[in-house]
Amino acid sequence: MTAKQFLNNQLIKNPGIMVVLGYMFFSVIPHASAPRYILAGSMLLVALYQLYKGQLQKPSLDMVTVALLALFGIVVASAAVSPYWADSISMLRKETLPFMLGYLLLTCQKLSSSDRQQLARYTFVALIAGFIVKISLAIWAGANNGWNFSIYEGAGQLPRYLDFFAADIIYYLPFFLAPLLFWPMRSGYRWLLAAVTLLTLLFAF
Repeated sequence: MTAKQFLNNQLIKNPGIMVVLGYMFFSVIPHASAPRYILAGSMLLVALYQLYKGQLQKPSLDMVTVALLALFGIVVASAAVSPYWADSISMLRKETLPFMLGYLLLTCQKLSSSDRQQLARYTFVALIAGFIVKISLAIWAGANNGWNFSIYEGAGQLPRYLDFFAADIIYYLPFFLAPLLFWPMRSGYRWLLAAVTLLTLLFAF
């Protein structure tokens, strides 16, 4: 898909979709709390607006939705009975609730089957684009740290963009490997994705 086709796509003109993709992009980037919280609030406002306008439908109770709702219920129950419930509820409000709202906002859009397949690609692109920014910041932080990528060695202030970098790889690597191995795409995009994947593994190592 060319840039012109992308911009002319009706999915991109849907505010309910764009605000969720924006949230997913910034959720990957470390220390981007301000835009993430702004977009989380925007998701709620857009969801209420689209619900009022009748632009949303009931979510289909497929296995993915049921599993996520069950997981969400377990997380809420765990936070409620935790001895550190105040901190748990705060993290639930800041992190878990926006993702659940974003998932429901995407799945409740009135879309055709082909549009839903395209939307799945856009969600992958948003995560991958955010991770490209994340790894760029990690490389920059390591370069400014004397090319030492271990945050556990040396004194002084830790390079902030290396925090949890290696630990986060397990969550994002499937979003790289699935398109890289199985999706049809232009060779330039595939080479870029392969390069980012190799860089990610290298710097995590």
